[in-house]
Amino acid sequence: DNRISGNAFIHNRQQVKYVSNRTQEWSYAERGNYWSDYLGWDRNQNGVGDTAYEPNDAMDKLLWTYPLARLLINSPAVATLRWIQQAFPVLRPPGVQDSYPLMAPIAQAQGVTP
Repeated sequence: DNRISGNAFIHNRQQVKYVSNRTQEWSYAERGNYWSDYLGWDRNQNGVGDTAYEPNDAMDKLLWTYPLARLLINSPAVATLRWIQQAFPVLRPPGVQDSYPLMAPIAQAQGVTP
C-alpha cells in the first residue's frame, strides 16, 4: 500500500476523487495531511485533529458514477441526503479517510512562512 501523509491540500474545489469499494487510510504513524476545509478541533494541542477527515461522501460517489445526476446537485433532495449522511455516520460508504488530520500545513507548523 502507498503511504499518503504530510501533504497540504489547500483550497481545492474538490479535495479528492476516489471511487472504490474499500476505505483508503491517508495517514501514517498517527500523522495525516493538512486539509484546508477540515472543520475539526485539537483539544490537546498536539497539532492533530481529534476527529477523522473524510473528503467525500456517498453523494460524491453517486455523482461521479452517474454524471447525469449532476443536474440534481443543488436540489433539496441532495442537500437532505448529505445532511442525513452527516447526522448518521453509519451510512458512510467506503472512501478516503484521514484519521489524523493536521491542523496546519507542515511548514507553518514548523514556523516556516511560505
